[in-house]
Amino acid sequence: MHPNVIAPYPDTDLDGIWIADGYGIKIHVRNKHLVVSDGFGSHRRERRFHKATSGLRRLVILGHTGYVTFEAMRWMHDAKVAYLQLDRDSNLIGSGGHRGLDRAHLRRAQAIASTSPTGMEVTRRILALKIDGQAAVAARHSDPEIAEKIRDHVAGLEEGETLDQLRLIESQAALVYWAAWNETPVAFARADRERIPDHWKTIGTRSSPFSPGPRQATNPANAILNYLYALLEAETTLACHAMGLDPGLGILHTDQPARPSFALDVMEAVRPDVDAYALDLIDGHTFRAGDFAETRRGICRILPPLTHLLAANIDRWRDLIGPVAEATAQAFTTKTLPTKLTGRNLRTAKTGDTFAEPTAGGSLPRNCSECGARLPHDQRKRCDGCADRYRGYERLQYLAEMRAAGNDPAHGGIAAQRRADALAKNMAAVQEWDAGQERPPDEEFTQTILPGLANVTVRAMAEATGLSPGYCSFIRRGLRIPHPRHWNALRKLNR
Repeated sequence: MHPNVIAPYPDTDLDGIWIADGYGIKIHVRNKHLVVSDGFGSHRRERRFHKATSGLRRLVILGHTGYVTFEAMRWMHDAKVAYLQLDRDSNLIGSGGHRGLDRAHLRRAQAIASTSPTGMEVTRRILALKIDGQAAVAARHSDPEIAEKIRDHVAGLEEGETLDQLRLIESQAALVYWAAWNETPVAFARADRERIPDHWKTIGTRSSPFSPGPRQATNPANAILNYLYALLEAETTLACHAMGLDPGLGILHTDQPARPSFALDVMEAVRPDVDAYALDLIDGHTFRAGDFAETRRGICRILPPLTHLLAANIDRWRDLIGPVAEATAQAFTTKTLPTKLTGRNLRTAKTGDTFAEPTAGGSLPRNCSECGARLPHDQRKRCDGCADRYRGYERLQYLAEMRAAGNDPAHGGIAAQRRADALAKNMAAVQEWDAGQERPPDEEFTQTILPGLANVTVRAMAEATGLSPGYCSFIRRGLRIPHPRHWNALRKLNR
């Protein structure tokens, strides 16, 4: 094993979260300690927790073989430890924890919400948060124009008079939103790029050929999204229980057997936060082929240790879904409810402003862009071995010495000459074009060409024009207008 690659089951302190993974998972009580045994082969491990000293708050089970004893369930109930179980395809199998409020009038109001004005208002507020969040994500990761197209659907929510109309508005915004990510690249270590399928190299569409929706993902990006959504679903189910709501009595999502439809309703408000985290991860992380596996059917699954690193962010989703669940429960009653999830005072719980705002997600430890090994520092792109092979240690030392002496070769010598030659070539091409014809007004580009570039990738623009990808990104966002000699090439990409 490469010295920088961590073991499949990292025994790390996740601040009150323990992740049990592998085959034959055993959860039982011995000598007043909760004992969790997991892993497989030479990577089997055992961890003991005591109620007074462990600080355990969440037990995440990734797998479907093994057992949990009744005594262990009682131990977790008494210690107020929540647990959740996901299978290998990122489906939520079950969850449980210390129950909170027990108010029959809340459940009664929730049961009739699908045909009441309260249910419509709750749905509008949740979908408004979702669509606003999607617009914020699009503005950050894609294009301001796409963000505005998404945000335009918020106004339609106030005009919708039925749940079907609200569902239609939400789906129309989602079509624009997800279309922006289809061609987003997913980076893999150079050593693994020939070993992975082509459709793993981009985010692709959210739909799956193996299910009616996005379940059973066929590429890593959507497998990551499904996994994170399953964690959010589990936390939302626990939040519903804590606020005395029934996770199964849905409003936006219709009732189905063994599905927490209402939890799926409430979590819609936080989905954009999950998307933002996933996009940040995909944009800044180099994956390894060993992070994923493909079943015989072609379904993509996430493997340890990536599963553990993703699950370690479950507190993020708990903190974001808490105020949404509290505000939703408060909408079903005129009585002031205690803020059991956020600890806010009763006045805040009654008067509003308790929905979560989208927040930026964290990132995973970086991998070497060449071999995929774990890097000791986030500032580096390659491990020591690959740095020696592709750059040469002598060259790195030479550059360090030159820079220390104030003679950085990147700002003089051959590098400066190359920049000067490129600039002179560009200026000559501009002068030649301007001498032969009259320059059209900028409005012609912004009105006839720019709108059609919304669905054109930056890479395609760069290949068609010879401009840098960074400059093409400014063009697509309307921040720069290219010289007219490039307009015909960009116009052809619209067709």
